[in-house]
Amino acid sequence: MNNVFTTTLNQMLVFFIIMIVGYILSKKKIVDGNADQAISSILAFAIGPALSFKTFYENFKPDILGEKLPIILYSFAILFGLILLSLCLTRFFTKDDYLKKIVFYSLIMGNYGYIGYPLTEAVFGSEALFNMMLFCIPLNLFVFTIAFPVLNPNLKKFSLKAVINPPFIAMVIGMIVGYFNIKMPAFIETASSSLSSCMGAMAMLMTGIVIAKYNFKEIVLNLKFFIASLFRLVIIPACLLVILRLFNVPQMVQLASLCSYAIPMGLNTVIFPAAFGGDTKPGASMALISNILGVITIPIMFAIFA
Repeated sequence: MNNVFTTTLNQMLVFFIIMIVGYILSKKKIVDGNADQAISSILAFAIGPALSFKTFYENFKPDILGEKLPIILYSFAILFGLILLSLCLTRFFTKDDYLKKIVFYSLIMGNYGYIGYPLTEAVFGSEALFNMMLFCIPLNLFVFTIAFPVLNPNLKKFSLKAVINPPFIAMVIGMIVGYFNIKMPAFIETASSSLSSCMGAMAMLMTGIVIAKYNFKEIVLNLKFFIASLFRLVIIPACLLVILRLFNVPQMVQLASLCSYAIPMGLNTVIFPAAFGGDTKPGASMALISNILGVITIPIMFAIFA
């Protein structure tokens, strides 16, 4: 337990320092106001796909299909339950319809891609990361189907193009290559590994740059957002893990659930509203508060439940 706590705390402090660097770079005008958009594009179209390809290429083998299928099935069931829970909880946080959508999404979705993936690999290794990526397949479907119209009123219907995105394509290619044990040239393996290793640093730089656009005091002095962050970081994942243990759910599902849900709120509540001119301050507030609290809560949650 102590080893997990120490490893996780060290990794969260690394992420936090990099986020501060991004914050300072933006505040001091060393990078321009569009730097976060550029980094987001790099993450979405280069680093994210590289990590997806590498993980599935290395781990997706014929003998694991039956063993790992329960991870995805449990994830669908958990996600459905959290959607119902979040619909109930949002009524207690605000009466504003727009804020309800932000809180609804934030209670369900943590920053599993930009923080969860690199953190899980650093603390628990590549097999745990693979399990988590399988677990997050339903979450990805949620993001690109339900979350788009929830956070973007300009998008009224489901779009297949949104689901077929670069990380998804890279994942499918990685599945094919891994399943058929196709030997990749050494330079491709090296390139994918090099890009994958940048995920955590680039994501936290982007987080710092995004947060720097707002007045620090204004976005942290909101009690409701502190409470929402504690629900996301502690209350929801703790209750979930207790239930999973009571029902003797496989350990790989428990760990994937922990790594996917006991993490800070994501930046989609900033990125999506910004795309259609919505108010991005609530999303930025919850992202900042949950990232700060997460430095302490994540090591404790991992030490207790991992």
